[in-house]
Amino acid sequence: MSALRLQYHVAPDEFAGLVGECVSGLTTYVAVETFGAEFLVTVLPDGAAGLVDFDRSKMNRVRISLSPIEGPFDSTVKFGEANPGSLVMDPPEVIPDPFGSPQQGLRESMFWARSDDAAEMRNWRAVRRRLEKSLHRGADVVSAQGLGRAPVKSHRFTDGAYALYREGLLMLAIGGSTRYELWPPSEAGP
Repeated sequence: MSALRLQYHVAPDEFAGLVGECVSGLTTYVAVETFGAEFLVTVLPDGAAGLVDFDRSKMNRVRISLSPIEGPFDSTVKFGEANPGSLVMDPPEVIPDPFGSPQQGLRESMFWARSDDAAEMRNWRAVRRRLEKSLHRGADVVSAQGLGRAPVKSHRFTDGAYALYREGLLMLAIGGSTRYELWPPSEAGP
């Protein structure tokens, strides 16, 4: 089984457009997963274009498939198993700083896919390359306590994420106790 992933920061208002750009030229089927007391799946009849008007507060995961979306729709595990080879994108989320500061932070987003189908993975690799080319790169990763710092040339981010960072929003890792200090796009590589 082949797998790929990419972690990056994207502003919430850029996410729908970014997804649309990534899958342009492909025939795709898109579903939004909502987690909560009840697991919900909304299949978007307009594909990625339907994300623009979708309520972001109910968007916990976006699943993109090259085949029509299939049920069951009663759990994320069963839904994932019924739609193997899907590209999954976790949308951005602004959350309180998990380390107690009064600031809020933008949680890192993730893009991932796994499949045994070589043709499917070629498509998802092409989508990842398109996404990577549209993002800036470069940041220092810093421990929550500020005791450790290391450059990460491969960290990716959008213009909107950089603007939010400049306004004081923390750039948080998807998990763990680190945050990112983004490099200015002029210093970061494309």
